[in-house]
Amino acid sequence: LLGLGMVVCAALPGGAGSNLLVHFGRAHTLLSITLTATATFAALFTLPLWIRGTQGLLGAEAETVIVPVLDTALQLGILTVLPVALGMLVREGYPQAARYERRVTGLSGLALLAVMIWDTADQPEAPLALLEQAFLPVLCLVLLGVLVGVVVPLIFGQTLEDAVTIAIELCVKNVLLGMVVLASAFPQIDPNVPLFVYSGVMMPAALLLLVGFRARLRWLGASAGTS
Repeated sequence: LLGLGMVVCAALPGGAGSNLLVHFGRAHTLLSITLTATATFAALFTLPLWIRGTQGLLGAEAETVIVPVLDTALQLGILTVLPVALGMLVREGYPQAARYERRVTGLSGLALLAVMIWDTADQPEAPLALLEQAFLPVLCLVLLGVLVGVVVPLIFGQTLEDAVTIAIELCVKNVLLGMVVLASAFPQIDPNVPLFVYSGVMMPAALLLLVGFRARLRWLGASAGTS
């Protein structure tokens, strides 16, 4: 069942956390939001197929796979579409309010981080042996997502900003959606263990990527200034 959890980790779309990190890192925010919305819509239909297919290969027994379509759409609207729409309206009606944007974003980020920490702490405890068993595969999955997200867009001529944005989307997932879907289909905790581990690994990996991205931009700026 750990293998099933790994497949779900890979199949999950990005979430509000990826949008926030991309915005803080000054990558391509609009691209991040578009990718999150598109991937979330697709995942509502593809996630049950991935679970059923993997279940058949592994011979795991499960109840009906239920994807919370309305809850996911509401979450996407509240955490992604609504803030963007409000920001556009405020910027159009009160251009001077743009100077407070970083403060508002910072407070929103702290609030979202607090919710994520609370949600992670509220998860049931998994056996330590299962957590250790899932750690290395999950770490490899996260690093592979970062590598593919950066290298492939650059090969096809995209900017570094776009490549980092895509890598963040592949790295920072809507783990809560996966937990809800797996909990509805499997009474055991085992399939959720990789998601528990993933939720603790994805943020540090994404932050390190953004630190490297910002350092690269500063280096390019300094090189341009001296030339």
